[in-house]
Amino acid sequence: MPAGNENMVMHGVVKLAKGQIFGSDDVGGGTPAMAGCNVHLGYESFDTGKAAFDALAKDGEVRMPFEKQFWSPGFGALTDRFGIRWMIDVDTPA
Repeated sequence: MPAGNENMVMHGVVKLAKGQIFGSDDVGGGTPAMAGCNVHLGYESFDTGKAAFDALAKDGEVRMPFEKQFWSPGFGALTDRFGIRWMIDVDTPA
């Protein structure tokens, strides 16, 4: 990373069973913080969803605890330690 950007993320990857989410900081500056949207991840079981939620919530802010909702066996919302907003959900069969 260029001088002055030592604490920024050059390349970050979250590997998923069927793909990945890739991200990096904008070293050019001038880009506003992520706001008004969320990254949504759906899981097949409560336990895997809860594990993902807990890992992302570490040193972050829980906006809605991961728990049963009327539409899902498990759902929660958080902002991770990097300021990324996440919604973690347990997908239910159609």
